[in-house]
This record gives sequence, C-alpha cells and structure tokens, in this order.
Amino acid sequence: MLTKPNPRQPPSRSQRKEYEEFVAQRVEEYKNQLSRQKLLELADEAVQQLFVEADGQLSFTEVVLTERVDELIVKGLGLPTFRKWKPHHARMRAAQRDPTHWALEPNCPLTDVAPRLEPEDLAVVVGKAALPAAFFLAAHDVSVLFIDNNLSVVDAAETRAAAEALAYRFEALVIDFSGSWFPEFSATLVVLDPQILADAPTGEAKFFNLLKKLTVPGGVHCILPARQASDGSRGVTTLPLHDYYTDWTSDPTTMSRDSAWLIATKLASSA
Repeated sequence: MLTKPNPRQPPSRSQRKEYEEFVAQRVEEYKNQLSRQKLLELADEAVQQLFVEADGQLSFTEVVLTERVDELIVKGLGLPTFRKWKPHHARMRAAQRDPTHWALEPNCPLTDVAPRLEPEDLAVVVGKAALPAAFFLAAHDVSVLFIDNNLSVVDAAETRAAAEALAYRFEALVIDFSGSWFPEFSATLVVLDPQILADAPTGEAKFFNLLKKLTVPGGVHCILPARQASDGSRGVTTLPLHDYYTDWTSDPTTMSRDSAWLIATKLASSA
C-alpha cells in the first residue's frame, strides 16, 4: 500500500522469463504482419524439417509444429540470444526508470509513488496525456491498465509498450466515455489526464466519484496539470479539482512555474 513509510524493494523477476516474453512478443508481431500464404509456407517448411528429423515418422503434434514455426521466425528475425539480450535489457530498463526518459519532470510525484507500490497493486492510467506515466510505472514493475476513448491511441500505446519490452505489465482498453460501461477494478493508483473529463459519460462529478469508488483505501490519485486550451483558456473542469476530493487528503504539488499536479489520498474511512 502507498501508506507505508518505506519504499518496497523491486520485485525479483526472472530475466529469463522476460527474455522469453520479449521473443514471444516479437514472434507474434511478425506473425500478425504475414499473409496467410506466407504462414502456410512457414508451416510447410517446419513440417519438412520435422519430417526429416523424425526419419519420416509423422508423430509430431500441432504444438511441436507451432514451436518449430516460431523457431524459424526467430532465426529469420535475427533476434539476440539471451546472453546478448541481458546486458542491453538491463541498460534499457534503467533508462526507462528515469522519468525524463518519458519526458516527465525529474521530480514529478510518480517518482515517489512508484517505489511504494506492491507487485499485486494496480495502476489505472486514463487519457493520452498520461501515457508517459503509464510506461514509467510499468518500467517499475507495476501492473498498468491504460484507458482511452480513441482506438488509435490505444493501438499506438500497445505497440510502444511492446517495443519498450513493457507489454507484460501493460494492458490497454478502449472505452467509449459517452456510453454506460466502465471496467471494474481495484486501483491503488489512478493517474488522470483532466482533458479526458470533456468526454466523461455522465458529467465530470460522477466520473470522479466512479474513479474514487474503484480506488482502494490508502490509494492515490495523481491528476496531471491541465493543458492550455486552443482558445487560450486554462483547464477543462467546471469546478476546481480540489472540490472533488473534500473527503480525501489532497495537495497540489508544484513541479515548475506553469505545471502543477494534484495529489489526493483516499482515507480508510472514505466510501
């Protein structure tokens, strides 16, 4: 929980497992780009290899055939071995845990929040402008659910997560904020782009209340600074953001002259 005074130690995750997921992701991406004819050609090549290895005894299973096709793809893509991948991955992950890697300010609130999350905690990130926060949290081994109402934004987010080897901690959903359905979750952290409130399904107050309800006691909401509107106005909400957190503890955290986050913590007694 975020209320603990001391940050947790990063979970010990098998690098071999991460490597296997990296390879599986690249193979799946490649398969999705292939035509049906090309896939059939790869399957035929795999069958021929297995046939030779089995001395003509066709006893291999569909699983074995799929594995051989994947091996052919790995070879064709020239993917690195685990030994070569390991040091590169370590350097990449270290860079990803620096907020400036994602164009976040070096002392943004997430640098304090991320180390305090437990492996079983869920961070829910809402809105395109909050996407850098989603990747930053995933790089800290936090499970992230990213939500946006634009399919192209979600597709691009999933592609970026895969390219950054963060897909194993990253899930993205397209939600029509003009509809009535919203996913059920128990979030320890919510990071919100306030611009998304313009598309809130039943008004921003009810949208805030929904997100608050789906946050566990002791959980935290981090509201990004409102962006400058095209007409020169500031903000997208009809009320000051603090007004939605009168039953929580809240604090505006100034990051720079023109940038301020709102940080609010749910009390144990809050509904």
